[in-house]
Amino acid sequence: MVGVLAVDGMPARTGYATSVMLMVVGAVISNSLAQSGAILVAQAAGARDAARVRATFSATLRMGLAIGAATASAFFLGGRWFLRIFTDEPAVLERGAHAITIMSIGLFAMATWQVLIASMAALKVSKRAGLVGVLCELLGVVVVLAWDVTPRLDAVCAAFLVSNFARAIVLGALFPSVLRAATVSPV
Repeated sequence: MVGVLAVDGMPARTGYATSVMLMVVGAVISNSLAQSGAILVAQAAGARDAARVRATFSATLRMGLAIGAATASAFFLGGRWFLRIFTDEPAVLERGAHAITIMSIGLFAMATWQVLIASMAALKVSKRAGLVGVLCELLGVVVVLAWDVTPRLDAVCAAFLVSNFARAIVLGALFPSVLRAATVSPV
């Protein structure tokens, strides 16, 4: 996506890249929870305890939503402050603050799909989840290519949101059937 921003100039590219780096920090926090929750889901599934699978998944998802909301809020409200850790260039700060304000909202969706995909992997049904991930990334690329707006930074940030929210929605829609199948049949 950085290449798409070439027409916006160096401040937009640098601001976006720094914002993405900060988004990774938020994603790592929620992914840690998702992976640890998936271990507990797999243990419950291995014990063939459907009630514990559901309860563990539900608790992990609630914590993931809370972490997603917290990191999204932190970057939405304090994005410029976090960016100042890495640069004091006014143009980069302005473009980076614009990008992080938009993209931070995606951390909520990202935390959601991370819990869903980790739990699906724990229940041994990750192929569909992987396909959904690829299709949603392609959807993000389509958004960037189809949305002819200047500056391109807005299109790139919108693609980030579309990709992450689409992934969370589709995986969320698939998960009940995955959960039913996993708790009915041996894992």
